[in-house]
Amino acid sequence: MPWDRFPWEAWLEFAPRYRDPLVKEIEDLLQTYPFGRTKVVLCQEEFACEVWDPKNNYLSSHEAYWDAINDGYDYVISLPIEFFVENSDSLFYFFLKNYYDFDEYDRYATVDYPDWSVPFTSQITQGKTTVIYNGVPVGKYQSHVIEAFYQALDSILKQGKG
Repeated sequence: MPWDRFPWEAWLEFAPRYRDPLVKEIEDLLQTYPFGRTKVVLCQEEFACEVWDPKNNYLSSHEAYWDAINDGYDYVISLPIEFFVENSDSLFYFFLKNYYDFDEYDRYATVDYPDWSVPFTSQITQGKTTVIYNGVPVGKYQSHVIEAFYQALDSILKQGKG
């Protein structure tokens, strides 16, 4: 979301409780591997652009990819955290928005995603950096995500904050 334009959005209040521990867990997980260097960043898939973010307050996924490429990282792994299920507009627009100036990207190529029961993933290489889009839980995982969402809503409503 373009947060500056929607100050009443509930995500502003509730996201830190979800997002910040997740970021910390990812940072901690990365420390268990013998990587030379790692970096975890938060970025916006869609709204960190000239239209919604003219002051460039937010890091876009596209910028994050290019920062990693230019800094010589071997891999970039994009983990969407705000989606419960795949949706075609986000999936297909993701390529156009984030890969448009990658050497291997063909904006007219069909997105190969024939089985919507498994998470959508993609991989593209730019220079020596491999960029991996790690999909969101779908198919057999979706029931667990929906149950967790239900439990979260239920706990909030029971507190009278809904």
